[in-house]
Formats: sequence, C-alpha cells, structure tokens
Amino acid sequence: MVFKRAFDLVAAAIGLLLLSPLLALVALAIKAGSPGPVFFRQVRVGRGGREFRILKFRTMVPDAPSRGAQITVGGDPRITRLGRLLRRSKLDELPQLLNVVAGEMSLVGPRPEVPKYVALYDDRQREVLTVRPGITDYASITYFDENTLFARSPDPERTYVEEVMPRKLEMNLSYLRKRSLVEDVRIILATVYLALQGVVARAGRPGQMLLDAAVVTLAFVSAYELRFEGDVPSQHWKQMVLLLPYAVLARVSMNFVFGVYRILWRYVSLYEVLRFVRAIGLVSAVFLAFRFFYPHHNPYFRVPVSIILLEAVLSFLGMVGLRFLRRWLHETSPSGSGAAVPPDVEKVLVVGAGDNGRQVARELRLRRELGMSLVGFVDDDPAKRGGEIEGRKVLGTLDDIAELQRKHGFSQVLLAISDLPLQRKRELVQTCMDVGVKARVLPGTPELISGRAQVAAVRDVRIEDLLGRPVEELTRDDPMLRPVYGGRRVLISGAGGSIGSELCRQIATLGPESLILVDKDENNLFLVRGELAWRFPDLRVEARVLDVRFRDRIDRAFAGLRPQVVLHAAAYKHVPLMEENPSEAVENNVLGSRNVAELALAHGVETFVMISTDKAVNPSSVMGATKRVAELIVRQLAERSGATRFASVRFGNVLGSRGSVIPIFREQIEHGGPVTVTHPDVTRFFMTIPEASQLVIKAGTLADKGEVFVLDMGQPIRIVDLARDMIRLSGFRPDDIPIRFTGLRPGEKLYEELLLDRDALMQTPIDKVFISRPDLREFDEFGRAVDRLIERARTAAPSDVRALLAELDIGLRAPDTGGAFPASAGPGDRAPAAAAAGAVPT
Repeated sequence: MVFKRAFDLVAAAIGLLLLSPLLALVALAIKAGSPGPVFFRQVRVGRGGREFRILKFRTMVPDAPSRGAQITVGGDPRITRLGRLLRRSKLDELPQLLNVVAGEMSLVGPRPEVPKYVALYDDRQREVLTVRPGITDYASITYFDENTLFARSPDPERTYVEEVMPRKLEMNLSYLRKRSLVEDVRIILATVYLALQGVVARAGRPGQMLLDAAVVTLAFVSAYELRFEGDVPSQHWKQMVLLLPYAVLARVSMNFVFGVYRILWRYVSLYEVLRFVRAIGLVSAVFLAFRFFYPHHNPYFRVPVSIILLEAVLSFLGMVGLRFLRRWLHETSPSGSGAAVPPDVEKVLVVGAGDNGRQVARELRLRRELGMSLVGFVDDDPAKRGGEIEGRKVLGTLDDIAELQRKHGFSQVLLAISDLPLQRKRELVQTCMDVGVKARVLPGTPELISGRAQVAAVRDVRIEDLLGRPVEELTRDDPMLRPVYGGRRVLISGAGGSIGSELCRQIATLGPESLILVDKDENNLFLVRGELAWRFPDLRVEARVLDVRFRDRIDRAFAGLRPQVVLHAAAYKHVPLMEENPSEAVENNVLGSRNVAELALAHGVETFVMISTDKAVNPSSVMGATKRVAELIVRQLAERSGATRFASVRFGNVLGSRGSVIPIFREQIEHGGPVTVTHPDVTRFFMTIPEASQLVIKAGTLADKGEVFVLDMGQPIRIVDLARDMIRLSGFRPDDIPIRFTGLRPGEKLYEELLLDRDALMQTPIDKVFISRPDLREFDEFGRAVDRLIERARTAAPSDVRALLAELDIGLRAPDTGGAFPASAGPGDRAPAAAAAGAVPT
C-alpha cells in the first residue's frame, strides 16, 4: 500500500508537470468560451466513507440549472461545445491529479460516487470504500462513453442505479481481489489509449496515417541519433531533414497499398504483420538501391546502410507495437463487451492442451462475463506437462484429475480433445462423477471452422461423445453435391421420420428447386414442413400424405410433381413388431419400395437412393429379410435402367432416432429404472442422425448400378456398456439404477454383420465408405419370386411368410438364442465381448 501511494504521488506529480501546458490551454479555452470558474467541484464519498470535493474542468454553462438528477447525458443543452470535447476525451478529469497529490484519490481505484448513490450500497458493495477512489478503473474502460448510453434511455438515472451502477461495483470488487502495480499500469494505459483512440477513430484512416507518420518521423530521427551516438554531423543532419518527408510519405503510402489501414487494431494478428513486413521491406529496398546505385556526386540520397536498417526496425516496431498494444488492452480489459462480470466465478479445468484447449483458455480470458476461471490443463502427453498455454500450466494427466480437484477446487471439467479414445472418455466421466464435478464438452475445430458452433458453446457430455470414434463429416465442402441436388426437384419418402426429416434439412441447404415430402403420418409431415418454412422461407416445399403401398397414388404424385431425385426412407424398422406382423413388413418394405423404385424409373428420375439396414446381411428377422429383398429389387431395376442411377445405403443403429435405444434408456432412467437390455453380450454398430443422412446424400453422388453403400462405423458397442454410460451421464452411479436382462426378442441377433467380411467390400473414393460386392443372380426368376411373395403374404400365416422369404435365397437364418445369462447386472458384471456387431436403421 505504501508503494502504491508513492507511485501515485510520483506519477501524479510527473503528470502535472508534463501536462501543465495542456492544462493551461484548456483553462484558457474554458475562460474564453464562457465566464465563470474554470473548475467544477462536487462532493463525493471517498475512503472510509469520508466526503471530499472532486475536481473537474467545468463543462457546463455557468450557473447551469439543476434538474434534480445526478446523471447528465450526451446532448444535454447545459453542456458547452468545449465541454462535449472534454468529456469525450476525458480531459475534464485531469484536474483530479491534484486530488491524488492531496491524498484524497489514487490514479487507479473505484470511481467515487455522490453520497446519494453510496447510500444505496449493500454491505458487500461497501467494500469498495475501504480503498482510495481512483481517477480511472475497470468501469471507466468498459463505460468509456456512458453519456451516449444514457442518452438512449428514457430514464437515465434509473438505468444507472438499477443496471450500470451494480455492474460497476462488481467490476470494482473484482479489482480489489487482484489489484497490483502491474494491473494499475495496465488500466492507466488502457484509459489513455481509449482517449487517444476516440480522436483517431473520429479521424478514421487519416488519423491512423498521422499516427504512423509520427512513428516514422520518430524512428527516422532516432536512427540518425543512434548511428552517431547523439552527435549527428551537419551533412547528415541536412540529409535527415531533406529525406524525412520522403521517408514518411513512402512508408504511409506503402502501408496504404498493402492494406495496413484496413486492419482492425484490436484484432491484429501475426498474419497481418506480414503486410507491414512487405511494406517496410519495399521502402527499405528502395533506400538501399539509392545507397548503392545513386551517383556519388549527390551524397544526400546515399543514406548509410546502418541508418536504413535501424529506421526499418524502429518503424516496424513502432507501427506494429501500437496495434498490438491496442489488441493487448482490448483482450486484457475486463468485461470489454460491456456485460456484467458474475460475482461468483466458477473454477474450471480443461482436458487437452492442444489447439482446442488454447482457444478455450483464450475465450475464458477474454470473456469474463462467462463467470469461469481457468485453473489449468491436463493432458496425457508427458511432453506437455509443466508447460504453459495462455498463462496457465499443464498440471498433469487425466489420471491426476481427482488429486487436482482436491488441490484447486474446480467444479467443471471441459473436454477439449475431439478424438479422445472411448475408454478414456468413460474413465473421465466416471472420475468426474466420483469427485463431484461436471464434465462438459467443447466443440472441435471442424465444428468451429464450419460455423456450426462457437468456442463458448460448451455443452454437457452426450452419449454421442462415447461412440468411440469421431463423427464422420461426409458432405463437407463436397463439390459433387450441388450438381446432383442443386436446382433439382427432390422427393423424400418417409420425410416425417428421424432420418427423413434430417435429409430434408440437409438437402434444403444445397439449393434444390423444390422439396417434395411424402409420408403417411400427417402429424410428422406437418411438423417437418413447418420447420422448413421457418428455416428456409424461399424454398418451395410440397407435402403429400401418401402411403407407398398404393402405387396409383404414388404414380399421380410423380406425374404431377416430376421429381428428379428420390430418397426413399419410408420403411417399417422395428424387428420384434415385424415378427408379429410379417405381412405388413412385406407390403411396406418390399411392395412399397418396389412401387417407388419402379415409378422412379418410369418417370425418368435421375437418381434414386433407398435406405436399407445392416440387418439385411444374413438376415435373421423378417424386417431384415424384407430390406434385403428391397436391395435386390433396386439392383434388378438398375440392371435394366438407362438414365436413372440407383443405389442403396445400409445403416447401423441411429443414435437418438425414434424408437431407438437411447430415448428408451433415457425414459427408463428418468423413472428410476430398471434399464432393460436384451442380453449381456449383444453389440451393435452406432451412427448419428447427421452421419446417416450424409451417407444417403453422398450415395446420391456415387450411385450407378444399384450399389449398396456402407459406412465404416468403427468398433461395435456393447449395449450394456451403453446403458451404464447413460446412467453415469444422467448423474447416477451404475449401481443406483438396476439393469435387467430380458432375453433376445424374436428375430434379433447378438451381433450384426455390417462390416464382418471385409473381403465382401470394395473401397470407394471416400474414406470409410465402402460398396458391398454384389452377388450374381438371375433377376427374371427373382422378380417372379417377389411377385409370388407379395401375393401370398397378404393372406399367409406369419410362419408361412418367413418360409416364403426363405425361398428367395437371401440367406435368411434362424434368430439367435443368446444362451443363458444373469437376470440383472451391476457395475462389476463383465460379459465377454461379441466377435462383431450390428445396428438398426431409423
């Protein structure tokens, strides 16, 4: 405190000495402008609640009538023309240097308030009265032009008391917690810079040019002084005076040519520094050319090499330094956005000391209103331990989180590693639960670049984060998409479902001529069309309530709407339900698919893509068998197609889709359990709804002769592990919610064979997208067999329908039994992993 007071005294005395010409000039201008006193004195409350009189230059007309309120706003007729200039530049506050010398104020500290407002402080806010008030503070920086803010308010005093003053007090309390001499110097620099910036901003680019001209002038003169150690010979002095205007004009001109004056100072980066390098380098090269090639009889244009290099370095440092000083002040000024700083700052730990982690640390440092304070990083890379990023240390590895939480007391862990292995993610979630902190996820770099998320878009850990692989981006920046979908009439059957509706959203971004939505569920169709009308108001959307089983109605829709692309997502998908209703599965999945595909061929559709399922591979269920038949129908039509390109796409389980395991588990957990799992060994492949939709869209660009496209979805996931993950993510421990095994349902497998036999797959130009190698068959006989199936399935018994499907030679086999297993499982139960896995479409 003694050191701070000594600093205040010395700095105030030096300031008064250096600024005395300016102070005298302002005083004379006030006297010349209007009669009356030069200074304005007002009672304020200082340290310990003692009142004192603050000094300011008078900015109002003499004997200005009081309006009762303590707040004056921009445009107040009582403020003189000179007074407005003094207020905008904060020059009216300079006389308070005398208050500092008198011991009533500090250079930096909470701004003193009038007694009327201090009386409104609560006990916590009165803490600001324990120190000397200051000429400037955090609030002075944030509300640098508060008169303009109050001018927009119908009741300025109420706005100040209810909104602005509480925010100022919170900032002042924040200052009290971390005040230091370095912080005071930074606040002083920021205040001075803002005052100067106001003048420069009003001057625009000419103001920036004048500042650069001043920097170049100082650099040019300093180069000569340094070269000759303060004793510049007369000849070189004349040379300096002669060339100075040319140097200034050349530097400023080249800055303009290279776009330096388009740079926003507060956002200057190393990338923009290259512009200065080019501009300065070009001018210095010209000077060097004169030095070496100009005739010797005129020495005034032959500048010594050392001066040329010194001037270039000094000019570069000065011009770039000014801009980086502005950026530094912007980034380190609390609440630069004007938002309130929360009184209770939450400590957080970031997992991942990479690019994402650095972005998070920077965002937390710049945006104090988020109410988060970074204690440090953890990362499994031992080389990073002990290093620093954005001023915060890498404290250890993920295994150290529990110990670090006891030491630092953070309440949140932010995951900033997009490709963290599945097992480590599970361990992280479990550790966070054990120590009572929340685990949250940050968007990865691809999400930030694509604009789908911001750095501040932190979210809770979702079950998608535990897929064990990165979510694939199949359609980003793909130049092949718009030629297929852009300007086309696109029909989507099953448009009201999870996949169908997502297809609508993604196709709408590709600029189609129109979207044709087909679904037999009017409610879902109504909702999807409403969403599209809101999000894409310029897109023409046609909605048709149709059942794909009725060929004549679909035919009329094709004839009237003339689709050019068809994405067929309408299907029955629930395995146990289709075992009970096999005739309906045949009608919808086989007959309906054949109707849509044949009509697409008949009406000259350019591209047809059908959504299938991994259950079509060696099917054990009626649902899987009917989808395998539909795949073969698509191949059959592709063989005789001339212009229409056909393809099918096989899906795994789609996370979050209607009727899928995630919503069911979530509802069971909300009711306290039990969570039901069919078998401890059952495994499935999983994909997200966007992945599924993108695979369909991508297939439309590769479709040709009825190919079946498959996405490599990584390793299969045990459903019981998924259930335990969801229990943890819901805030429970695995033993809080019981898991009950119910047995495999009719038609189900222990695992699916989406990628079981890689020899049966062919690589495509797209990474992780494969084509299933087609089997050879006689399609004329197959077509007749499908006709018999459709005809007889309408009246056949359920067991007979399965027999009819088996006659089609599609590999239909008996469902798995699964063997014996315990009736329930706790956290310690570990059944052996299955050899492979599968998934369900939606």
